[in-house]
Amino acid sequence: MGAIGKTEAQATADLIGAKLIWPDVAEEQVFPDRGHRAIMVDVLHEADPDVIFKKKMLLCHKSQFRDMKDQANTDMLELIETQSKFRGLTAGGKYTEGFNRPETCRRGLTRRILP
Repeated sequence: MGAIGKTEAQATADLIGAKLIWPDVAEEQVFPDRGHRAIMVDVLHEADPDVIFKKKMLLCHKSQFRDMKDQANTDMLELIETQSKFRGLTAGGKYTEGFNRPETCRRGLTRRILP
């Protein structure tokens, strides 16, 4: 997965003429702990991002879209759009990306969350 992921990330960066900053951490090995948080902070400081991701960029990650369709019958583009719109609504914008996994992500709810 690492080599494929890096190739797809490079294709995404190339699409917009950006420099790829690769933290060399396999996606399936990222955990919400202090060490990984420090790696991501370093990446974000180096990148100093102000880019809005576009669908065309997301679609460069073909293996992830294929794997999620095959393994979980999930349309990743639809999932990303829905989550981004919902998070945008809660943050007062059109689209927003969340960096903390909400407790409701991919789980059934036992309480009402909308008014």
